[in-house]
Amino acid sequence: MSELPLVCSAAIAVAAIITMVTRPFGWPDWAFAAGGALLVMVVGLESPEHAALAIRSGLNVYAFLAGIMLLSAVAERERLFDLMADWALELARGSTAMLFVMLFGVCVVVTAMLSNDTTAVVLTPVFIAVLGRARVAAAPFLYASAFVANAASLVFPFSNPANLLMLAGRAPALGPWMSGFGFPSVAAIVVTLLGLMAYFRSDLRGSYTTHPEWPEIRSSGILAAVGIAATFCAMIWAAMAGVALGFVALAGAGVTLTLARLAARSGDTPKDFPRIAWGVLPLVAGLLVVVDALDRHGALRFLSEQLSLLHTSSVWASIAIVGAVSAGSNALNNLPVALSVAHAFSTAPITSRAFHAAIIGVDLGPNIFTTGSLSTLLWMRIVRDAGHRVSFRRFALVGLTVGIPSLLAAALCVR
Repeated sequence: MSELPLVCSAAIAVAAIITMVTRPFGWPDWAFAAGGALLVMVVGLESPEHAALAIRSGLNVYAFLAGIMLLSAVAERERLFDLMADWALELARGSTAMLFVMLFGVCVVVTAMLSNDTTAVVLTPVFIAVLGRARVAAAPFLYASAFVANAASLVFPFSNPANLLMLAGRAPALGPWMSGFGFPSVAAIVVTLLGLMAYFRSDLRGSYTTHPEWPEIRSSGILAAVGIAATFCAMIWAAMAGVALGFVALAGAGVTLTLARLAARSGDTPKDFPRIAWGVLPLVAGLLVVVDALDRHGALRFLSEQLSLLHTSSVWASIAIVGAVSAGSNALNNLPVALSVAHAFSTAPITSRAFHAAIIGVDLGPNIFTTGSLSTLLWMRIVRDAGHRVSFRRFALVGLTVGIPSLLAAALCVR
């Protein structure tokens, strides 16, 4: 069989991923993923029928992303995240270090309940506003929102959309998930916290004198909070029962949004609703098509063969898988890597130690370079727009100091 289709599909995939990350001409990232999907069909590497099947395979992920984005927008509109940040300001009692720990905890809770993208997109602007009032060094807090978004991604199956891509519709019940990822998740979060506090120790000394502003929470905000909590409980039930998480999240978001709008004051208008980054849906759909083309022409066979050699219960094999998948995530972004690894592990038990190690690499690996995950790319854009300097070199320095120990700790705890 000619190797030309394999080379062409790989070249298109690499080009699509690089342009998606770098966004030349200022075009949105989803345009390059969708363009790559269109190109593999135009040149005959993927038939429209196969492309449609690939897109359809992501329905659960699209529904989950849509539901989480709607829930996040409702919470942002009702200023629930501002309330959480002010609560941290009050409890910290003027201690910068304690404020860091409190806001770190807020990031963990939001990531676990509403996914890592929510932490990056919604909490980062809130942190910037709070830090402006408290007049403390911004760097430790901003880097915390980026690193926790990935470090807490293992808490639940729905804490990171990449988990759903990896599981590909065969999600385990919540009990087996917690059994496999409970210790790695705690280890990753604790090591990340201690690492960031050590790295930014000089910035975390001292105190602040500002006081929380306590935003007004209306009846619509109370209903939104109840709806979000109920949706989270429903997703826990779905994870335990093996029900598709995406449609549970979307249904919960729809009910929450409806109740909040009905209870809103008459002066509120739809234009008050925060902008939602719907482009992430065609981005994922485009990547599904590109990865399917790669798979059909054998580009993923080598990856599958190499990973199959590491399907043992050895701790060294787990570390090797974590390292390999982390390297791929940082080089190519973790979404396409998650899709590729899911193909490679399609016949492996989802409760195996090797598969758990691969998920750790996809979730925690992006804490080394800014190219690693969609949440980090979104975080970097928000921070720069707010006037804070973020460089690839500085992020990499923090990542090598904090991210690698976190990865190693999680790899050593994987079961």
